[in-house]
Amino acid sequence: MDKMVFMMFADEKTLNWGRSAQALRVGRIEGSDRNPILFPIDALNQVIRLPKRRLAFCFRYLNDYPSRSLTLLRLISEIGTILIAKIFKTKIFWIIHNVDKETSEFHPKISKLRRKLVQLSSDKIFVTSHDLCDFAATELGVDPRSLDIACFGPHLEEEAYKTKEISTLKYWYKQQKRDSSYVGLWIGSLTQKKVDGLEQIDQWVKAGETNTDKISFIIVGPSKDELERVSPALYDSIVNSDRVFFYEGKLQIPYTDWPEICDFIFKPLNDLSIPLTLYNAASARVPYVAFEGTFLGDLISRFRLGASVEFMCSATDLIHDLNHIRFDFTTFISANGWDRGSTNLLKHI
Repeated sequence: MDKMVFMMFADEKTLNWGRSAQALRVGRIEGSDRNPILFPIDALNQVIRLPKRRLAFCFRYLNDYPSRSLTLLRLISEIGTILIAKIFKTKIFWIIHNVDKETSEFHPKISKLRRKLVQLSSDKIFVTSHDLCDFAATELGVDPRSLDIACFGPHLEEEAYKTKEISTLKYWYKQQKRDSSYVGLWIGSLTQKKVDGLEQIDQWVKAGETNTDKISFIIVGPSKDELERVSPALYDSIVNSDRVFFYEGKLQIPYTDWPEICDFIFKPLNDLSIPLTLYNAASARVPYVAFEGTFLGDLISRFRLGASVEFMCSATDLIHDLNHIRFDFTTFISANGWDRGSTNLLKHI
C-alpha cells in the first residue's frame, strides 16, 4: 500500500524530501502550493482521491499575519485539518523548524495556542536536527526520545539560474580578491533577520580603510528602500561602499558556485533553528560565520563548520579565526541529508 506525507507548503524542502523518497522507493512526499489557510481543502482532496493510501498531514511553519482576522482564520483552518485527519483516521505530523517560536509572531497568545493545538494533535513531532531534540523536549514538555529528525541536505532544486548575474558576482569576487583578505556572502531579507548582521558587515568593511585586514561583502536580498527606512545611516554606508556588492531582490545561487564568489557565509540567527544555508555552505566547503552564544554559533563551533564570533568583533579577529580553524564539513554532512529526513518521515506512517 502506498505511503504519503502531504506537507503544508510545496517549497524546496518538500521538493527535495520528495525526490529522496522517490529515489529510495520508501513512499511519496508532496506539498500544497496554495495559501496555508486552504490546506484543509487540499488535505481532504488527498483523502478522497486515494482513500486506501496510508497518509499523514504535516504541519510546518505556523507563522501568523499582521491581521488578527487572517490569523484567526488560519487557526480555524488548522482545526479543520485536524478534524479531517481524525474523521478519516489520518496521521498528523508537525515539523518544528523554529523550536522556541515562529519566525513571525504578530499575535503571541494566538500563536502559542496554535502551537499547543498542533502539538496535542500530532502523532509524531519532528525537529530538523538531533542537536535540537533536548531544546524541543524542554520547550514542549515531552520526552526527547519521542521526537524524530527531519533533517535537510544541500539545495538540489533544478531551476533556471540567472547566469549573467552570477557571472557578475564571480568577476566582482576576483576583483576584490586583489586586495581583500576575505569576501563574505550575506543572503536574506530584513523581514527575516535583524539589522545586527548588516551592522557587523559595515564594521568589517570599514576596518579595511585603516588596516591591512580587508573584508568585502556580497549582500543579496534586502530591499534598499526597506534598509533606508530602518536605518538611513547604515543604508548610506553599505550601499555606497566600493567594497560591497548589493544585489536587491531574490537571486538563487547554486551552492556549487559559492567557492567562486565568497570565502565565507555570514548569516547570524539567534533562534533555535538550523538554516538550509548551513547545509549548502558545508556541501560547498565554505565556512559559515555566526555569533557566539547562539545555538547556531555553538553548533558551528562543535562541528567545526566555520567560526563563531563575538557580536561586533574586529575584522582582524574574524580573519584570524578563519585562518586557524581546521574545518570539518564531512562529519556534519554525513550525519544529515535529505535521505535521512525522508526515511524518518515516512517510517511513522
